[in-house]
Amino acid sequence: MPWGGAAAAAVPTVAINASNARMGGGLAYAEELVPRLEVELRERGIESLVLSATGPLSAQLSGVTQCRNVAAVFNVANVSLILARCPQLVAVRDRILVEPPGINPQLSTRRTEARRWALDAALRQSDIWAVPTQAMCQPLIAFANRHHIPVSPIEVIHHGAPVDWRVEPMPARPPLRILNTSYGASQKNIPMLIRAVGRLPDELLASLTLTISPEEGEARFGDCARRWAHGRVQFVGTIERAQLPALYAAHHVVAFPSLVESLGIPLLEGMASARIVVTVDKDWAREVCGPFATYARGDDPGSWAEAILAAASTTPPDQAPVASWLSAWTWAAAANRYAGILAAMVGLSEPHPAPSPAPT
Repeated sequence: MPWGGAAAAAVPTVAINASNARMGGGLAYAEELVPRLEVELRERGIESLVLSATGPLSAQLSGVTQCRNVAAVFNVANVSLILARCPQLVAVRDRILVEPPGINPQLSTRRTEARRWALDAALRQSDIWAVPTQAMCQPLIAFANRHHIPVSPIEVIHHGAPVDWRVEPMPARPPLRILNTSYGASQKNIPMLIRAVGRLPDELLASLTLTISPEEGEARFGDCARRWAHGRVQFVGTIERAQLPALYAAHHVVAFPSLVESLGIPLLEGMASARIVVTVDKDWAREVCGPFATYARGDDPGSWAEAILAAASTTPPDQAPVASWLSAWTWAAAANRYAGILAAMVGLSEPHPAPSPAPT
């Protein structure tokens, strides 16, 4: 029986941890998956308690402390703080780890070491490991074996594709507008992309838009942009999700050279926008994009310049097969699957009927 006894089984509560969702894929997870998951759980008679980055975490944790019937925790990627502040959750039997961070074993930066520590702790605390791509399974198992962590059941649950974005016509050319919607971490490979853009023919007037703040962009990549891309790099900062369709529509190419990912949501968003997608030739990228992207070697600016030029010279694929492909990656389908797993965890396998109105 889930922790909390009979009362918990009667009206179970799932704590949904979105407190690390501040940018990129984490923000998409918080805004796209969590609300749908709350609805799916409610339909099954399960309450939700969402810990998000939008309010003071201490106040939210006090709410968890007062909740005595938590039956499961969803997404324990940074749950150590929560467990430390809410000791009663230590007894929760069921926990799901959602989308573990990608780890590059060749990197040994301070940030990478911190990610390794966080991944180690999260894997040990989780009863089910949920990943968005099949390509993530083997590296995760290898990491667990190296660190002597028992391997839990793994669920591959695709997500990340918007289904309601309006497809806009391509902008006129030149200039050739290239977009990257990641952030400035080293594994995102931004300097290599800047150098690739600088190698494109001058007559294209190629420009690169990065969703990095002007302050960070100038500090980290300003010299690189001036030296290699003739300054044709624009730093626009973080974009609200409601504005993302317009941002994609204003560009021709979505370029995503990240070396380490578990999914790569910008690829799915670029495909949904009917834009040309160029990405790194890695297993996870091919699983996400299939035949609807052009692939380049991750660390070679020349290869990337050639791939962007070749892709931009062809007609984008017909959107009907792309839409069919994306239908397997929707947030709604992911929420449904996660809710089904959580319902089974707390002993509810079918949608819960709404309670009868109280007699008047």
